[in-house]
Amino acid sequence: MVKRRILTLFITALLALALLAPAALAQDDDNDDADDNGGAAPLPDTGGAALVVPAAGALLVGSGILTGAVALKQRRRGS
Repeated sequence: MVKRRILTLFITALLALALLAPAALAQDDDNDDADDNGGAAPLPDTGGAALVVPAAGALLVGSGILTGAVALKQRRRGS
């Protein structure tokens, strides 16, 4: 039973990493590349992390609550 929970937690963590790592790596805080665009106007700031981070936090909190509820329900049913 414990092995199954650990495996589920590990797989969930890997899935979260696979979903969130590209967004984290895509963020570029350098302003040095403004000269590399060939004189074109810079792209407007879209808010990237300001949208992704709260959504990811909400998903993590929600999944934790759901996992706790399922574990509690299974514990009550097994007793």
